[in-house]
Amino acid sequence: VVLGVLCAIFFVYAFTLIFPLGWITYNSVRTPIDFATNLWGKPSEWVFSNYADVLKEFDLFTMFFNSLIICVAVPTLSIFVTACLAYALTKFNFKANKVIYVIAISNMFIPIAGSLASLYKLMSDINLIDTHLGFILMSASGVGFNFLLLHATFKNVSPTYAEAASIDGAGMWRTYLQIVMPQVMPVCTSIWLLSFIGVWNSYETPYLFLRSYETIAVGVKRISDGVSKAGALSGQYPKLFCAILITTLPMVILFLAFQKKIMEFS
Repeated sequence: VVLGVLCAIFFVYAFTLIFPLGWITYNSVRTPIDFATNLWGKPSEWVFSNYADVLKEFDLFTMFFNSLIICVAVPTLSIFVTACLAYALTKFNFKANKVIYVIAISNMFIPIAGSLASLYKLMSDINLIDTHLGFILMSASGVGFNFLLLHATFKNVSPTYAEAASIDGAGMWRTYLQIVMPQVMPVCTSIWLLSFIGVWNSYETPYLFLRSYETIAVGVKRISDGVSKAGALSGQYPKLFCAILITTLPMVILFLAFQKKIMEFS
């Protein structure tokens, strides 16, 4: 009985997740008039050309390119910087070790809204605002929750590997990159995948700091605003649904390809 109740609950939960996707897919190939006057009925015609029109009208390829640049660069640089900091604090004892550790984790307790104004002022003063380089450097920090994960992971790596490499004549960087990093690569890969998804879906930060380089999240929000207001896009909800489906496709493919690793890490 308990198993049956649980299955029913999870079935309803799964349905609430699948139904919106199916509803958007169904309405993405309708005309705006059908969507407005006959929401649940059979459409008068199937307009599959909506997808091609969206790609042409809203320049989604440029948005994809802008998003891809930061989605690859930010997690990669962030993991490198975070891993270097975590490894140094776990394997080397020096006076400022604990102080740097406290600073690294204290970033988790500072609200984003409280630091956003000062960060914007800083980026503007050093002329890095509205540039890919500035956004990547700003986002690729070595502190926060990922630091805690990597710090704990490096603690569990036996120091005998590094000692053996040192005896064989390997330097610090070679030991770190060729001996230590391969042992923590599964954790780094999981963090990279989740960070990629997070940056892809991020709206506020790219909107503020990359105004000239519209990302997917910012572009879909612009389309949504245009559809709900008076103007050329007013009422074009099928095209909005097409844009949503196109922009979520890479995330679906990424999750299907790495779902085991993502679920294990989560």
